[in-house]
Amino acid sequence: MSLGGYMTARRFTFRWLLAVVMLLLFVLAFPFVLPPLVRATGCEKVGGACGAMALVLGIYLRFPVVMGVGGYLAFLGSGLVDHSQKSTVAARAMAEKKTVGQRS
Repeated sequence: MSLGGYMTARRFTFRWLLAVVMLLLFVLAFPFVLPPLVRATGCEKVGGACGAMALVLGIYLRFPVVMGVGGYLAFLGSGLVDHSQKSTVAARAMAEKKTVGQRS
């Protein structure tokens, strides 16, 4: 979708569902990705450090993904145009053509 372009309801629904499914996959996969990341830090040697590391990784990895998907969905919704908006745009274009023709 280009900026200022129009999107059909079907395309909007597909892209919206795709974004939500990707977010759900990330949320469901996160618990399986977290233990190897925590083990890679070597926190087992320090008591209580693994819990803190899991918390920090959870905040720093989840927040940008959730905000990114939210921003994408907001951007996606800006391109959806319903029939009345299309009619308004068409009427405005016709009126502009008439006024330009009268000026000449």
